[in-house]
Amino acid sequence: PYEIGTTAPKAALEVQAIIARTYALRNLRRFAIDEYQLCADTHCQVYYGLAGVTAETDRAIRATRSMVLTYNNELIDALYSS
Repeated sequence: PYEIGTTAPKAALEVQAIIARTYALRNLRRFAIDEYQLCADTHCQVYYGLAGVTAETDRAIRATRSMVLTYNNELIDALYSS
């Protein structure tokens, strides 16, 4: 919800879920040397905890469960901007 908002159309919420999931999985080890996985700000992915969870965003996450973007069987570098 922090990247796209909660009032975006259903399809946009679902696409955002897929892009965010792809980005997170591809970058999990990006900061291993610093002993963390992802940061919770605009440098990685905005995350403010569960306070912003909505039924709409939860539905988008469930509807796209396990979906990621790939090219040649590799996760793409799914860059996006809020």
